[in-house]
Formats: sequence, C-alpha cells, structure tokens
Amino acid sequence: MDKYLLERYPLVWNTRLLPMLALASCGHIFFILLGWAAKNEDFNYYAFNAIMADFIGFPLLLHLVISILLLVVWLLYLSRNNAFKHFYPFPEEKLFLQWILYFLIVFASVSFVLSYAIVKGLGKYPFSNTSDVIYLLNFLLSIAFVIATLVYCVRITNVQILLFTIVFIGVLSIILSFIGNKLLFLLVYAALVYISVSKEIHIPKKFIGIVVNTVLLFSFMVMYYIIDSIMENMLLDRSRDEFSNKIFCISFCLTLVFIGCYTRVIQRWKAMAD
Repeated sequence: MDKYLLERYPLVWNTRLLPMLALASCGHIFFILLGWAAKNEDFNYYAFNAIMADFIGFPLLLHLVISILLLVVWLLYLSRNNAFKHFYPFPEEKLFLQWILYFLIVFASVSFVLSYAIVKGLGKYPFSNTSDVIYLLNFLLSIAFVIATLVYCVRITNVQILLFTIVFIGVLSIILSFIGNKLLFLLVYAALVYISVSKEIHIPKKFIGIVVNTVLLFSFMVMYYIIDSIMENMLLDRSRDEFSNKIFCISFCLTLVFIGCYTRVIQRWKAMAD
C-alpha cells in the first residue's frame, strides 16, 4: 500500500493522510460511544451548554491527550520528508493541496468534542438552537486553520523563520491593539502582501519569509474583518446568528481562494537566492 501511494499519490503518502484519518476516525468512534454512554434520558440535553459543561473534566482531558498524541506522531512522520525544501519540482496546485491535506488531518484530530456533543444531544429532546453546534464547529475550524497553517509555514520556510514570525506578529499585535483601528490593521496587512509579491523591493530572503508566514497566518482574520465590515456598511444586523455564521463561511471560503492564489508567491520566494 505504501509503495502504491508513493508511486501514484506521493503527496498523500508524504502527509500520512490515510493512516492519520484512520486513527482520527477511531478517536471519533470512541467519543461517539463515550457520548452515548454518558447520556441520561431523564436530563434535558436541549441546552447545548449543559452538554459542554458535562464534557469539561475527564472527557476534555482525554480529548486533549489523544489530540496531542495524534498531532505529535503525525509531525514526527511528517518531518522525515519535505520535497519543497529540497527543491524537488512542486507545482502551485500541489502546494495548495498540501495545505488542504494538513487542514483535514488537523481538523480530524482536534474535533472529537463535536462527535461527543452531537451524539449526547441526540435523544428525546432535540437541540433548541443548532447555532450552538455551528459555533463549536466554527471554533474547531479556526483552531485547525491556525495549527495547519503553522505546520505549513514550517514546511515551506523553517522553524527559525517561524519563530521570528511569531515574535514579529506579537510585536505587531501589541502595537495595533494600542491603536485599535481596524482600517489600519487592513492597511498594514495590504502592505505586507505587497512586500511579499513585489519584485521591486529587495530585502533578505529570511525577512521575506517572515512576511510570507505572517500573511498566511493572518489571512483568515483579514477576510473575516473585510466581510464583517461589508456587512456593517450594508447596515445588516450582524448580531443575528445566521449572519455571523454566513460571515464565517464566506470568510473561510475566501481564505481558501487566497491561499490557493498565494502559492505562486511561495514558489517565487523559494526560488530566491539566500
């Protein structure tokens, strides 16, 4: 099986997609059974908060241990091969697909609580508000995005550049938080995108790598700010659950499109002389 994947689907083999999804599926089955065993038909579970309150404790600790173990094992296997760093031919679509596979693996490994909550909520009392489940899903998608993008940044640059990126993001966040202006944040992000795509700006490759990582890590937040601002200018009631969920969904889809287009910049950065 490994030989077949290596010859036919090297990216799937390299990311360990199939074994990781198999292990994550076992975790989801375990939490489905755990949620089913923890059901109490005499208790009204239509309140989603009650289910989450029951989850805090041993189930949450178990969730964290299993998720961390899965991700650590995955990262150990992932660190063995990196075609992009060794200048093997790596087209743009494969760079984007690589991020997609990372995201799928991470999401499958951190979303056990969703299986637990949904199964435990299935009973004689349906959820009174499905938006609570959607909020949980959005939260898990956000976590998966951050972790998958961090791993992706390490794979396309290196650990050192990522550490400098985290420091840069921390300093930038502190400065912008004092100013508290959403428009300024968007302008700074636009400037970072311009620096990373411009052929006229000549700065060391390592600094460009920090900018590239920052652009990737902030991409979803920027898309969310933009869509939220559009909704605000249209005078829509953004406090309503359906609008909040639509903002998240549209922002996430636009982020995928952006990352797909941004892979060309990543390839050009890799081709730069050190």
